[in-house]
Amino acid sequence: MRNILILLLLTFLLSSCLFHFVTDNYYSYLTPIEQARIKHLSAFEDAKAGNVYKITGNQLMEELKNHEKSMVYSFANSCPSHSINHLYEEKKYAEENGLKLFLIMSNYSNMAQTINKKLGLPLYSINNEAYGIEKSRKYYKKFREEIGFYEYQESLDGMWPGSYLFYEGDKLVDGKNYLTEEQEKAAKANK
Repeated sequence: MRNILILLLLTFLLSSCLFHFVTDNYYSYLTPIEQARIKHLSAFEDAKAGNVYKITGNQLMEELKNHEKSMVYSFANSCPSHSINHLYEEKKYAEENGLKLFLIMSNYSNMAQTINKKLGLPLYSINNEAYGIEKSRKYYKKFREEIGFYEYQESLDGMWPGSYLFYEGDKLVDGKNYLTEEQEKAAKANK
């Protein structure tokens, strides 16, 4: 009897609206107001804080050529491993180190949570339409390929480069899992 109840509960959870696996970019689940905040990028210099601009890895690489040093951070809006100061820390680090910061959403799930932080920076998202790919895992892989992630990973003998990617011009030169010792300590404490 107990097994049947567990099975029924699991069936209900998996078929209900309360439980959703994000395997696409989540755009269709956004409100019309949230959808209106997502724009196609015409030029990086025209990007405004408060909006999210769809980009490809190739577009980003072209823009990176215009900056001596940059940091690219792609993230999930609601990742539970992030601290309360998530994205503020990244912005502060970039400012303190003279880096042009590019914050890239992997999908739109919980997008409002990120936009409500009012970072004063334009935000970007991966343009899955440009890749013709619906599955987030697959278009994210294509994006990473275009920004040199896997090539850099090969230069590290397959080691994980980290989530924070550092560029000089359009050349990926470094990667980190944590920006500060505090982030690293907090991550280890949560394990």
